[in-house]
Amino acid sequence: MVVVKSLLVMFLSLSAAVQSAKLNDAQLRSTIKRAMERCGVPGMGVAVLYKNELIFADGFGKRNKDDPYTIE
Repeated sequence: MVVVKSLLVMFLSLSAAVQSAKLNDAQLRSTIKRAMERCGVPGMGVAVLYKNELIFADGFGKRNKDDPYTIE
């Protein structure tokens, strides 16, 4: 349940950041990393769709102690 709450908080934080400003690629990456740190999420994949088109996809952090989180 704690994980679900953390993910919800992170999602809402990211949604607010994206809606309040048009973020470039570097700003989006930075916002995602800050949200992960704030919510204690070690790794995740992020995909952004706009008008049914994938405009951003990447992995952040670690999947486990050895492997990075990737979008593949």
